[in-house]
Amino acid sequence: MNDDIKLSFFKEKYQNDLFKFYLPEDIEIFTSLPKKILSSPILDEDKKPVVILLNGIPIGFFGLHLGDEVLEYKNNPNAILLRYFSINYPYQGKGYAKKALRLLPSFIKNNFKGINEVLLGVNKRNMPAQKLYEKSDFKDTGLRRMGPVGLQYVLSLYL
Repeated sequence: MNDDIKLSFFKEKYQNDLFKFYLPEDIEIFTSLPKKILSSPILDEDKKPVVILLNGIPIGFFGLHLGDEVLEYKNNPNAILLRYFSINYPYQGKGYAKKALRLLPSFIKNNFKGINEVLLGVNKRNMPAQKLYEKSDFKDTGLRRMGPVGLQYVLSLYL
């Protein structure tokens, strides 16, 4: 079967698969598992959970955030924030994350009007994620911020 990667806003039918996600502790420290995000009251109209599907099966998860939280990263009211990007551990190392990130610009353009930039914070100790984002055309803005587990580099992808 061909590896068909798609992005979809979260739907209840994906919840069981997402709640089974596993990440080793040394990876989980840098993100939040879908179960934690979807079980918390932090989701609102400015925070959209997105599922990465492989042949219709959820294998990845992230959030796209609008609003004031974006301005904590950079002063661009037309930016969107990419948060808690993760691929379920059994599917890591197969290129699915890079394929999903390549789909991100068109997904955002099709679903969010007026957005011209994607921002994210990546922990300075999370070298695999830094390399992934660099290969996916994200650029270091030179901005730094403190995250939950240390210093983060603020990366940007112009749309």
